[in-house]
Amino acid sequence: MTREELEAFILTKAKQAPHGFQSQLAARLGVTRSYISHFLTGKSPVPYQHLFEILDALGYKLVLQPKNSDSIVTGHPTNSDEQA
Repeated sequence: MTREELEAFILTKAKQAPHGFQSQLAARLGVTRSYISHFLTGKSPVPYQHLFEILDALGYKLVLQPKNSDSIVTGHPTNSDEQA
């Protein structure tokens, strides 16, 4: 999943959230509702420092798992290595 896809997911879920979600999220993060509104409307990127808390507030968690055996760690070429 790309950053853009993750942000689109967050924006979609935030739009589906109950009334008052932005205010509750702002209180939880210790920021203003205006700050929350700025990225939940797509005007700025979702800040990395709040990513996990935003996902948690929406009822999700981010899980990392291997996508396949092609990686630098295993010594097999990745797509980016093949293009270089």
